[in-house]
Amino acid sequence: APRLLAAIEGGDTIVTPNQRSAHWLKLLYANHALSQERSAWPTPAIHSFNSFVWQLWNTQGAGDERVLNAEQSRLVWEQVVSASPWTNALLNPEAAASSSFRAWERLQAWRIDRDALADQTALANSDEAGALLEWSDRFSQLCAQRSWLPIALLPHRLLGASFINGTAPRRIVITATHELLPSHRALLAHLANAGIQCDQHVHSTIDGDCRAIECISAEHELRAAALWAREQLSAGRKSVGVVVSDLETHAAPVRRVFAEVFAQAMRTVVPPCDGERAQTAASFSIASYHRLTDFPLARAALDTLQLAVGRASSTLAGALLRSSFLSAAMREAPHRALADARLRSHGREHYDLTTLEQTIALTNTDVFAQCLRDARAIRHAAPPRGLPSVMAEQFIALWRAFGWPGEQVLDSREQQIAARMQQCLAEFGALDELLGPLTFAAAVREFEQLTRNTSFEPRSLPAPITIVDALAVDGLQFEALWVTGITESQWPPPASPDPFIPIDLQIQAGMPHATAQLARELSRQRFAGLQRMAERVVFSYASKDGDVEILPSAWLQALPKEKVCEDTSNDYATRIYAARPALEVLMENHAPPLTANFARGGTRIFELQSHCPFRAFAELRLGAKPLDQVAPSVDASERGQLIHAALAEIWETLQTSAGLQARDEKQLQVLVHTALAKHASKLLAGASPHRIRIVQIEQDLAAERIHALLELDRQRMPFRVVGRPETAEFASIGNLKFELRLDRIDELRDAAHHGERIIIDYKTGNNVSTQSWTHERPEQPQLPLYAVTHPHELAAVVFATVGAKGVAYQGVARSAGLLPDVKAFNGKSLPPQYVGWEGLLAYWRVVIARLADQFVAGEAQVDPLPTACRYCHLSTLCRIREKQHDGLTLLNDGEDLT
Repeated sequence: APRLLAAIEGGDTIVTPNQRSAHWLKLLYANHALSQERSAWPTPAIHSFNSFVWQLWNTQGAGDERVLNAEQSRLVWEQVVSASPWTNALLNPEAAASSSFRAWERLQAWRIDRDALADQTALANSDEAGALLEWSDRFSQLCAQRSWLPIALLPHRLLGASFINGTAPRRIVITATHELLPSHRALLAHLANAGIQCDQHVHSTIDGDCRAIECISAEHELRAAALWAREQLSAGRKSVGVVVSDLETHAAPVRRVFAEVFAQAMRTVVPPCDGERAQTAASFSIASYHRLTDFPLARAALDTLQLAVGRASSTLAGALLRSSFLSAAMREAPHRALADARLRSHGREHYDLTTLEQTIALTNTDVFAQCLRDARAIRHAAPPRGLPSVMAEQFIALWRAFGWPGEQVLDSREQQIAARMQQCLAEFGALDELLGPLTFAAAVREFEQLTRNTSFEPRSLPAPITIVDALAVDGLQFEALWVTGITESQWPPPASPDPFIPIDLQIQAGMPHATAQLARELSRQRFAGLQRMAERVVFSYASKDGDVEILPSAWLQALPKEKVCEDTSNDYATRIYAARPALEVLMENHAPPLTANFARGGTRIFELQSHCPFRAFAELRLGAKPLDQVAPSVDASERGQLIHAALAEIWETLQTSAGLQARDEKQLQVLVHTALAKHASKLLAGASPHRIRIVQIEQDLAAERIHALLELDRQRMPFRVVGRPETAEFASIGNLKFELRLDRIDELRDAAHHGERIIIDYKTGNNVSTQSWTHERPEQPQLPLYAVTHPHELAAVVFATVGAKGVAYQGVARSAGLLPDVKAFNGKSLPPQYVGWEGLLAYWRVVIARLADQFVAGEAQVDPLPTACRYCHLSTLCRIREKQHDGLTLLNDGEDLT
């Protein structure tokens, strides 16, 4: 560092391997200047190599060619690929275009010319290489015709520059040269031949302490690294690094673990920053680039455009309603949350501006509704096609209509994201020549692709601990460094040759990932560089991934080993919880009694009260219901509604068993198909082609099952249908009044059972059982409830199961032979005081009355049946797992929740 600082003071140009190391060096120099009590200093000439190449090109007085940046080059390449005959044979043309463009960039970076590629392609006889050669030729022709220069070709073009008359720096200092590409090395050699001094800066070999540590798991390894980093800060070190392989993927667990470790020390380890407001600086920063689309502020802007296209998913529409980056988001937040719940309940898969406004009507979201109307007016006034620059203006108008980026004051991070979105919009507006006129949908698609390909990392105050990816650490320097993930499988990594470039060509060029040997050599160089990066370096690895044993890298064999880290799961939060005072447990099992004359919920009152009194209270009286989920598939509820509605309509037509017998197979098929088609259409509102096909499949399956049920009904004695689900009935049990809606009631017409009735409940699921009907808390009490509230004489109560496991009648009957496979009730499982069919009905009256009295009285104890918690959504509210952990008996018969 002192030599680099001296070079900067002398006016030399410093070239680093990447933007992050350039930023780190600028901060280092700024702190150096401040330590010398300077109030101002010249801007240092510190550049990443790509930035340095661009500066050289500009100083050479570029000609008439237009330089295409990486994104613009990608767009042109995609146009070439999409127009190629090869595209017809590709399963995923977009992915092929992206991969082949990266291959073309590698060819330029490794200085592989077209002739070498053609020769090796002929020898390899590879379709991938042949496609790359053809696309590369067409790409070069197109760029030449239109005077375009892809930015990847700048180092090659600069090899012809003379660099006279002071158009280049007098002295260049390059850091970390082992990461330089051949095109960069060739340019540096050309600069040296032109009389420009090019020096290599190698970090001083630090005779430091390097050691290896084995950890139990990846989570344990991260926590050990965080605790170690905190110790280094406490010891007075001001610059600590933690290297994590594939940091972009693991950023979330890394942030969580480090936040847990440093939460207790945020205000003590790091001194307050200078300024008018005393605030604590962050102890760590995660130096990881993300796609711009990963940030909620940018995502909200893109979602407004997707909604304006007219094919916004229900999830996207709900996200917009809940977004804090739109107009009046805070004022209307509760109402917009309820509007989101309404979207989910409607089950519609896609929305446009109009249908969304109609759906959220009467939800007190007036500002959001006005945003939708303003956006619709903008879209109606716009031409159907336009250049990207015109579309960019329309995007801005739509963002204004929605009030993006919101009314709240943006913090520094959000301001940077908003500014980067505006910059992306300017870049998109400059694509007129490349893209030509576009439809609005195509423009939104291209703009979203541009933002998705934009890597972004908001700048923040420097932190004493930097967490960085293993591939981006080159050029940095620390006082202490911890490197994670030094395993046999990653150090060295396996070979990963480019599929589009012939393998022999990659080996000849020395591409590091072409073979295991080349990958090993690059890994060795990087490992050696890490060893010189700090005075104290710790290399660690996790010895297990679940039950899989993981071996350490061979590079660790020469390092001294420390014993396995002790388990550090006893973190600050755990210690606080362990030291909590003893709390008094109050078991409040009674809610206020029900005072209303009518209770909503129907048969579900009895089902939930039987399953768990607390769930009945929470769901039916507090309204603690889960939000509906919208999915392209047909869920169980929709499947049940379809079959119930179709059967109701079919029996509305047939009326009696005689009407069923009078129709032949073809007539029944038409009747069933017509009824299903009518009600299946209700599932297709805003549906995608995928869902339309799924609904058709469900319709075909439902037709098969309904036909099977009708065949069972053909075998029965004469009957007529006297009750259907469209007829609601009110019933009372004790002080509880509720609504009943039976699926079907058949009245028998034969001489032996004339006038007796059979109650039928359709079930489309597979979890149907009548065994608990003689228990004090039946799992499925609907039919017993129907039986005790029905005023007429009953012959049977049955489920008509119409599910994947088959079609059948299941239940109990007064006598045998009334329904296929339904036997007469034998009374063996009843208490001794209840005998026969009448005894069963009397027993049900007692059970149902008890459940009704408990619900009215407000009994709400957490007392689930053994299987009741399996699909319950209220475990967080009832805290049954916590109570079970504390030793409270809440489950029956020793059952646990698993």
